[in-house]
Amino acid sequence: MKKFITLVVMLMGALTTFAQQGYWFKSKFIELLPTENNTYFVCKKGLNIKGSDSELKQALSRIKGVKEITPSTMNGFLINTSERPVIEKCYVSPCYRTKNTNCLMVLPEIALRLNDGYSIDVIMKKYGDVLKVNKNFGNCYRLLCDASKSDDVLQMLSMLNKEDAIEWCEPNILAEVNLCNTYYNLQYYLKNTGQTYGTPGIDINVEPAWQMITGSQYVTVAVIDTGVDDDHEDMLGCVLEGYTAGFPDSIGHPQNATDSVTKFHGTACAGIIAANNNSIGIRGVAHGVKILPVNIFPYLPSNSPLINNSSGFANFDNIADAIRWAYARADILSCSWISDYNGYIANAINEAETLGRTGKGCVVVCAAGNDYDDIPNSVSFPASLASTISVGALNKFGNVCNYSQRNQGLDIVAIGGDSDIVTLDRMGALGVGPTNYIMGSGTSFACPQVSGVAALMLSINPNLTATQVRNILKNTCKKLPAFTYNIYGWSNQVGFGLLDAEAAILSTIKTLIISGPDIPEVASTYYIPRLPSICSVAWSWKSGNTTVPITQNSPSVNQCTINNSSKEYIVDTLVAVVSKNGNTIATIEKAIDTGAGFYGTYEQEGADYISTYVPECPPTSFHSGDRFTLYKGPTITLWSPNFVGATFSFAGNGSPSNWTHNGNTISFKFRYLPPAPLRDQDEEAALRAWILGMQVTGRYTNSYKTFRFTIRPMLPMLVNPPILLMSSSGNSYTFTPSGLNDEDSMSANNRSWDLLVTNTLTGRVMYSGSIRGASHTIDTSSWEEGVYAVQARVGETVLTQKFSVSK
Repeated sequence: MKKFITLVVMLMGALTTFAQQGYWFKSKFIELLPTENNTYFVCKKGLNIKGSDSELKQALSRIKGVKEITPSTMNGFLINTSERPVIEKCYVSPCYRTKNTNCLMVLPEIALRLNDGYSIDVIMKKYGDVLKVNKNFGNCYRLLCDASKSDDVLQMLSMLNKEDAIEWCEPNILAEVNLCNTYYNLQYYLKNTGQTYGTPGIDINVEPAWQMITGSQYVTVAVIDTGVDDDHEDMLGCVLEGYTAGFPDSIGHPQNATDSVTKFHGTACAGIIAANNNSIGIRGVAHGVKILPVNIFPYLPSNSPLINNSSGFANFDNIADAIRWAYARADILSCSWISDYNGYIANAINEAETLGRTGKGCVVVCAAGNDYDDIPNSVSFPASLASTISVGALNKFGNVCNYSQRNQGLDIVAIGGDSDIVTLDRMGALGVGPTNYIMGSGTSFACPQVSGVAALMLSINPNLTATQVRNILKNTCKKLPAFTYNIYGWSNQVGFGLLDAEAAILSTIKTLIISGPDIPEVASTYYIPRLPSICSVAWSWKSGNTTVPITQNSPSVNQCTINNSSKEYIVDTLVAVVSKNGNTIATIEKAIDTGAGFYGTYEQEGADYISTYVPECPPTSFHSGDRFTLYKGPTITLWSPNFVGATFSFAGNGSPSNWTHNGNTISFKFRYLPPAPLRDQDEEAALRAWILGMQVTGRYTNSYKTFRFTIRPMLPMLVNPPILLMSSSGNSYTFTPSGLNDEDSMSANNRSWDLLVTNTLTGRVMYSGSIRGASHTIDTSSWEEGVYAVQARVGETVLTQKFSVSK
């Protein structure tokens, strides 16, 4: 079979006339210009390209210099790397541009149309080694091309264009759609490079956030304003039927527009939030979410010179009703308007924040106001309410806009601009301008940027409460060095700082949870719902002591399997370390407890002996994993409904005798005790063995639930308990353990015991040592005045005492 490269070499002479890169469409040459953004499209090479492959993604991540890997819409990946990659068995296309588009990639596919009277067999007979018919519509065909790079495809197009059978042919193009909106390059508030507008980085940093999430159709933003055009060319399919204050049968359209007041404001705000990502217009911060239009300015504006009103009167009670209607249906309320304080409206907004979203609360975002000259010391109502997120405005240079209200009540700033924020106008003759788009400014346009980022956050984690969203937005703001912040990170000029979409999304990812059974069974699967596909996950046990293995699943890196076929007792934490482009962005945990839900009681009879006794222990509750101490001798009774159907095993020190298990009740005795630690043993190991006690594990035949508890056996208590004798002489104190029986000590002059003295005020250790003999004296002449605590340990007996030192 002939190779593609051979075919290219044979026909190279036919290509030398084309010094430019591109392709012909009929008689027009479409020139492809190189870009400098180091972006490449990579997919599997071959005539049967299938879906995206995580193994390919992992291979790309190992290439030196790769900075970003983004899933594309065409069975491959977009990568950013300083050098053009050469990857075995893969197809690569760099990023090109044309005179009409900003960024595109050439796919290994060719579209063509045959002239009348010709069959595709003519083409396949000549080029069938490297082309394969994928589908056709009459005389139009789409062919798969077995190429290694876009140059190969363009050369093949040049050859096909010379065939008499072909009317026209062109490559299939993958456009980087986030750069194809007509006015995207004017939306500097989304990405400010400084080349045309202002200062680099003075933007809301949304493009990195879009690598992880765009808007979900299940998130709804209510734009409470002048109404929204549902037939705007850049909002088709994303505007729901809404509500108009005072007009229950209306659906939220703008009403009563005039030549001077076109009621465009609500449409403009909605466009910043959710304008479609397409080949026209602008791109919304959270394109893909739904807009719920709520018109609170339905009436004709006043023409009286005594009234400064640009949108029409609104009844406060009707506005409150509209807010209540909205919070029952929306996740976020975006309010780019101000009014005098009103209790009806305040109550409705507070209800939204507490009752909305089935108790999680609606996120309420409000413009701070544009009246700084008249109101310099605070934001306006309703932004002044504590339950809202109040938004001020910066210009393209990072300066606070002259009009933007600030100081008390300001939470955050976004880009409000100086008549340079591009967004939607009303369509046609109803619009302010002739193009269906408009340039404007104000905190009105900064507010929907925050609403859009909040919508992206809820698109990743719809379980966030309104308070969590508000806190994440404030805590992830970009701190601008030109402003001074207090110890709480707040500035009276910019609040907590400039909105940062990427940081907010990364912080939201940290709030996700691991999904999977609380008790692992055979091949139990765990994953993180709604985790962006660009992220990878490494799984592990937190303690490192759990023996049940974790299998990292492939091809899905956001998934692992725990196989607990041996029904092991597990009390540990499953840890998912989430990374993006090789950098850790979150650590998410899930507690795994096979004894979860276990409860029971233990009790013990009392008993008197010649020199010792066992105190009665009444029924006392315990749970799986608990450790408790009971005594040698009398019967111990355990009760739990979880005992029914369980079988038991024992480990550690101590062993039961007279063990009986009857349904939910167990009874037994401790006849023998583990040996006490010897002085010549490793102290830590000996103490650990002594404290371990008797470990009881319960399992079930038909369940993976496993519980465990530990009982530490000990000797009966002494009838005459020992005491710590203390005497003083001048600046010296003598300590003598007294009343110890033979089992706890050696002869009085040869006993070995430990002594610890600490300052009760400072915690400082004044003396610590192992003593051999009946008593020990300490010189306290250099000690400070105060109260000191003494602890003497003889065998398993601990004696305590306090004394004072005075000068």
